[in-house]
Amino acid sequence: MQYQKLNLTLLDTPGHADFGAQTEQVLSVLDYAILVVSATDGVQGYTRTLWRLLAQYQIPTFIFVNKMDAPGVDRDEMLTQLQAELAPGCLAFDGEQIADSYEDIALQDDVALDSYMASETLSDDVIRRLISQRKVFPTYFGAALKLTGVEALMAGLERWTIEPTLKESSVPGFLRFLTTKRVSGSLGFALLAVSCTPVMKFYPTKRSISYGNIMVLNIR
Repeated sequence: MQYQKLNLTLLDTPGHADFGAQTEQVLSVLDYAILVVSATDGVQGYTRTLWRLLAQYQIPTFIFVNKMDAPGVDRDEMLTQLQAELAPGCLAFDGEQIADSYEDIALQDDVALDSYMASETLSDDVIRRLISQRKVFPTYFGAALKLTGVEALMAGLERWTIEPTLKESSVPGFLRFLTTKRVSGSLGFALLAVSCTPVMKFYPTKRSISYGNIMVLNIR
């Protein structure tokens, strides 16, 4: 799958809490994660388990709130729940102007706040740093089956991720012989979902691996 400068490799696996241990084995090789939360169910017990694992392994995380087309779903209530149960830094990034969120973003970090108070703006590099440091968690809303919100999420991945510096010694031996490439470098992402349908084939790269309740999306 190609998106802008990103060449995406998708992996979908069945989602089940019984595979939590195997999921944890995957996290050490991830660069970014996309946590999928159902708008109809909200934050569940296994969502919290995944969130704790992501925090333990210090993986920068994007959030996609799915099923926003369901009756009775409220965007503001969902965002409030995410901020209360996961982290205050869960902030909506799918608005027309990211500048509207500068103040909320800056409040997540003292250095960023000082910069914002002095200039009333934030650079993209500062925002990328806050995301990579797990102080800000870009949150997107949509309905995957209708592809609503997917374009915004993909554009967010393109804009807000940082190419990691990867030393060969840090890559598991059985993955070292594989290479990845994109126009401006390589990135790996994982989609952690409450439930996933196994419909995609696995195309391995040096940042790809999967178990249980995880969907891996490798970017090269």
